[in-house]
Amino acid sequence: MRFRDAGAGVLAVLAALGASELVAGLLGAPVPSLVESVADVAIDSAPPAVKDWAIATFGSMNKAALVVGIVLVLAALGAGIGVLARRSLLLAGAALVLLGAVGVAAAVLAGRPGAGAVVGATPAVLAGHLALPWRRGRAAAG
Repeated sequence: MRFRDAGAGVLAVLAALGASELVAGLLGAPVPSLVESVADVAIDSAPPAVKDWAIATFGSMNKAALVVGIVLVLAALGAGIGVLARRSLLLAGAALVLLGAVGVAAAVLAGRPGAGAVVGATPAVLAGHLALPWRRGRAAAG
């Protein structure tokens, strides 16, 4: 059962990411990509030795590798959220809101418009909230 719950959480977080990126792509500049914002903050905060290692290892694809890493970390967090949802949908929902808030904070720290970040995070959190109980119900039925 935990595997299915974890899978439901991963799908919920992926739905949230998809919603956020869709809104950012459709609305353009005023709505930043929250994943790119997190990547930019990570790059700006990294020590020079880590940046040099990333460039030496990944070359011109260093930011793409970082984005893939961020998505994988979010998927792992989603798995935890899915397992948490078995005990409390309220706490799982709060975790989704927290992930959205981290994305908004990263966008603001990266110098992007805060209001635009909220516009991008809101459908993401809603998509995650809608997908999590739906997938959990499907997983329990299957």
